[in-house]
Amino acid sequence: MNRISMGVQQINERLNSLSGRKQTTKHVVQTLEWARELGLAANVDLIFGWPQQTVSAMLADLETLVSWGVHDITHYELNVAGPTDFALNRFHELPSTLSNLEMYRASRDFLTDRGYEQITAYNFRKAGDPVGRAYEEGVTRWCDNMDTVGLGYAAISFFGDSLLPEGRSWSYVNHLDLRRYKQDVNEGRPPVAKGFRHTDQDWRLAMLFRNLFGLQVERAAYREAFDTDVRDEFATVWDALAERGLAEVTPDRIKLVGDGPFYTPMIQALLAEHRYRALRERETAGNGKSLVG
Repeated sequence: MNRISMGVQQINERLNSLSGRKQTTKHVVQTLEWARELGLAANVDLIFGWPQQTVSAMLADLETLVSWGVHDITHYELNVAGPTDFALNRFHELPSTLSNLEMYRASRDFLTDRGYEQITAYNFRKAGDPVGRAYEEGVTRWCDNMDTVGLGYAAISFFGDSLLPEGRSWSYVNHLDLRRYKQDVNEGRPPVAKGFRHTDQDWRLAMLFRNLFGLQVERAAYREAFDTDVRDEFATVWDALAERGLAEVTPDRIKLVGDGPFYTPMIQALLAEHRYRALRERETAGNGKSLVG
């Protein structure tokens, strides 16, 4: 373990209370102090696009973290899904997509102006942390083993290696239900709800997604690992992104630029569309139904 990551979400206590969270600013400060006493780097997660949030409220939270000397800040857009209170009762209070884009731009410019470097789509780091370590997420060595073990209910584990035969890459999802998760652990069983065997295409997409999270894809490394050029494989997507100023395509790499990092989830969906369609068609055929649309 080389750091702790605190899901603070909002420093603003009024906004934070909208989600039912009971933490206070005092709790966050105390945790940071304990981390420093233990010699641990501490990352703080904040979310933008929160109900009733404004650009000024968001920047006030970031200013507070900067004043506390936090070197690693994760700042990402709220994702509302499922039957949550935000989805059911506060959806009308959420900022629009254009407002969220404005928040992304304002936060990116604010942090970079204060010496932070954007190292992934969501992570900003300021040099000089005496206990900081290299940031591994989004840094993929294409031919290496990329095993990831998820601990806790709803966690995801990923096992795979580009040197293994097709079908030797797997992912597993732990139980979403805490009661079932605890029961399996207490009875000595892996608390896994589902497992998925990946095709070679699935593996390539998973590795491509991890690299895009780190803002760029090295074309030579991709070609060495998969015997194909990532530019040629997804030419239509890259050309459209470059035309809109969201990506920069060079002989060496493809890099997300401008507002590109904000649109990372959309870009990933575009790259995977052919695979999604094939899976939908297979599922529909398996159910004996015709595909419409």
